[in-house]
Amino acid sequence: MNTGWLLLFKEDITALKSSVQYALFEEYVRLAAASGLLLGLNETNARLVVKTVFLQAASRRFADKNEIQIKEHLMRMIEGAVLKHQTAAGCKSDAGVQAEQLMEAWNDIAPVLQRKVLRRRRFRLMLSVCSFAVILIIGGFAFGTTTPAQKSAKVAAPPNKESDGSELTQPVSGIQHPLKVTAEEARQYADFQLGIPQILPDGYHFEEALVFLSGQETKSRNIVLVYTNEENYLLRVLYNKLVPRSALSTGVTLPESMEEIFLRGSKALLVKTKDNYSRLDWLEGDTYTSISGRDIDDRQLVSMAESLQ
Repeated sequence: MNTGWLLLFKEDITALKSSVQYALFEEYVRLAAASGLLLGLNETNARLVVKTVFLQAASRRFADKNEIQIKEHLMRMIEGAVLKHQTAAGCKSDAGVQAEQLMEAWNDIAPVLQRKVLRRRRFRLMLSVCSFAVILIIGGFAFGTTTPAQKSAKVAAPPNKESDGSELTQPVSGIQHPLKVTAEEARQYADFQLGIPQILPDGYHFEEALVFLSGQETKSRNIVLVYTNEENYLLRVLYNKLVPRSALSTGVTLPESMEEIFLRGSKALLVKTKDNYSRLDWLEGDTYTSISGRDIDDRQLVSMAESLQ
């Protein structure tokens, strides 16, 4: 019997195509049925044994073993599982359970493998979200700022026509009510290089700029450019300069999807949240920028970001 297929157990089984997983399980079942180790089990327990051992083997990844060693290890695993599910005396069948009957266990195995894939994707997604949060935190330390968890207080949100669910458009704590100005006037108030988008998604036009001033300051570190369309959807460009004693509130939550891209000389995150909201976040120098809006194509967000001047 050709046993070269056993080398697939050296790989990540959950990463294989479902058709390959099925073919691997089929060969494994034939090997188990031919071994004679299942003779003492009824059909139900025999299926349970092949299912249990296959899932265990799929999780172990025998990277340091050859096909002969993998086969021997599988046989020991099957033998151990049989002892746990051995039926009472008199239930033994000389014919044993046929491979075709054992293949029915695939109906239980396939969903388990799929759940493992989904859990892994969620884990990787969470790692990516956390990685970006760490980047922001490190950026905060590099520029002497505090992190989101450090005394982050709520402030009044800029006036809007509809709630977009994006906490990233909120200014940092300790800032007074915004001053409404034009985009060019906002550029004069900015304590950083404020870019105005030269390209907007179809149907959007400039509504207002919100300049947040603290105390007697005449320059702002926090500015929001607001754009709207006929449906009163808001499209916002938030600027937050990282400075001492400011708190960067990222509003990071687990998104529906996320993609890392290269934008304006640095890494950026293109995030899809619930209800068709999109957000594009990046650090450019000492300034954190976020563009967010509803029902906007990813390419339009990127084009808008690249057009900032």
